[in-house]
Amino acid sequence: MLDDYPEMYLDTTMINTVTDLFPNTWTGDAEKLARHADRVMFGSDWPNVPYAYADALASVPRFPLPPDAHRNCCGTTRCVS
Repeated sequence: MLDDYPEMYLDTTMINTVTDLFPNTWTGDAEKLARHADRVMFGSDWPNVPYAYADALASVPRFPLPPDAHRNCCGTTRCVS
């Protein structure tokens, strides 16, 4: 969908967190995600999730993104209209 919708962004909410409550390991196309790394934003949905905020932050490096994209995900990537 990211190829077809250039204004679409993804967030990291509830993916790659460590929990036994549900399966949540990201299993998508690593190459495609890396190609769109500038459109991945940190998302936590905190406090409405069953884990700590720190666990949400810790999930970001588990995504197959370049190191600069991990930093950008938690700071510089943002939707602009």
